[in-house]
Amino acid sequence: MIALLLALGCPKPAAPVLPSWETVPSLPSPTAGAYNRSLEAPPDAELARLVEGRRWDASLSGTAAGLALDLIRTDTDRLLTRWKVRESAWRAGWPYPIDDAKAWRALEDGAPPPQLLAWLEALGPDDDLGLVRARGSQGDLWVALKAHPRRDLGRIPRQLAQGGELVLPALPGARYAVADANGRLHAGALDAAVTLQAGSRGEWLVRIDDDQGRVALFPVYVGIVPPLLPLIEDVVPVRTAVDAIARTESLLATIRSAYGSTKPARDFMLDAGARSLLSGGGTTSDGVLGSLGLDPARTALWTCEGTTIEACLDGLIWTPEHRMALLDDASDVGLAADVGAEGVRLVGILSGTD
Repeated sequence: MIALLLALGCPKPAAPVLPSWETVPSLPSPTAGAYNRSLEAPPDAELARLVEGRRWDASLSGTAAGLALDLIRTDTDRLLTRWKVRESAWRAGWPYPIDDAKAWRALEDGAPPPQLLAWLEALGPDDDLGLVRARGSQGDLWVALKAHPRRDLGRIPRQLAQGGELVLPALPGARYAVADANGRLHAGALDAAVTLQAGSRGEWLVRIDDDQGRVALFPVYVGIVPPLLPLIEDVVPVRTAVDAIARTESLLATIRSAYGSTKPARDFMLDAGARSLLSGGGTTSDGVLGSLGLDPARTALWTCEGTTIEACLDGLIWTPEHRMALLDDASDVGLAADVGAEGVRLVGILSGTD
């Protein structure tokens, strides 16, 4: 009798709750009104169980949501290029570097594939995680991002009224470089908080670095709505130096048009300076600028090696020190390129004219 009572009083342990990946995924918002790190639980209950104990961030996962929706909308396994990932991050309110970005098709029942589970296992305890499951006509798609912000900026608005204040927090040991909407550069130390008056209407570009490298990079939109269309879409392969230069000119014209500037004019002296730098032989950037009589504040000189033309132009766009030349309505450009088995080598000189 006692044994029977004991048996009745000890219920069997509940069976583990298995995830049901057939439910419609719940995604974090891919757009935000401010840059802000936000460690919290995912809105998707099944996903929350998968990432329990990990540092799931709503802004970083909003980035993943934007990328997933773009991939689903186009029904292709498009490359997650550096600029697509970064611009999706900015829309979602994530200003920090992203270390890794991956996308996988789900298993037939929507479950995460083994490659994703292995990727999650490799995360460090201090890594921030962005992870979403999205559903499209071809089934479910998983997108995962990893980041490790070293400094916290707090909350910074993505939009400001013209005449408002852009406030950068104190980050001892860090430095800032901000290009306003006219390309003028503001730079200094962040040992104390810095307040800039947002007087010019348009896109401001903010970069923060410290002795370990990049802390954050992000645009702030003053008196305008953040644009939805990316400046660079797809990668166009080039096979010759002529192709590389033509693609560069075309992209430059498109990018400058988006900012209301005209297509830059080719200049044979700048071409010669670019060729001199491309060939090496001890020529320096400062030497070329001096020999051509160019104003460093109004000149963007950039070099790329072993990369695509699109990646090279992406670097030009998002460098505050290059904004004056990029946004100048009347600019000349010189280009030199070489295309080989290892990729593209490109030198460009973009200089504002009087």
